[in-house]
Amino acid sequence: MVYFEDYLVACLGELYLVRLHRRSTAIEVQPVSVTKRGSNNSEWVYVHDIDGCVIFLDLNEGFCASRSASELSLVGDCIYYVNIGETCFFCYDMKTDCTQANLPCHHVREGSWSRSMWVLPPL
Repeated sequence: MVYFEDYLVACLGELYLVRLHRRSTAIEVQPVSVTKRGSNNSEWVYVHDIDGCVIFLDLNEGFCASRSASELSLVGDCIYYVNIGETCFFCYDMKTDCTQANLPCHHVREGSWSRSMWVLPPL
């Protein structure tokens, strides 16, 4: 069985819906899809970029935020998130449609994270 987790994110005056696809038998997030509110506000349109921005998701708390990638010296059009119970964060690249796991530091022990925390500069 597959279920979805949806996150509404405002970015550069646009409204995006980030959908994480999960399988009921696995904790890992499977595919990620991103839609943007259409110009007539009645439909959602699939997109493959977010105008060079990045999106941060907290799957535990339902928190989400967006920033300019250049402001943070990151690659644009990426979505960062931490799976529940994981000791690494994931980066979904919208342009390549690939997800990569990243370990933030070598001394993090398995299960030592209880939640993700994104530290971002103020808007």
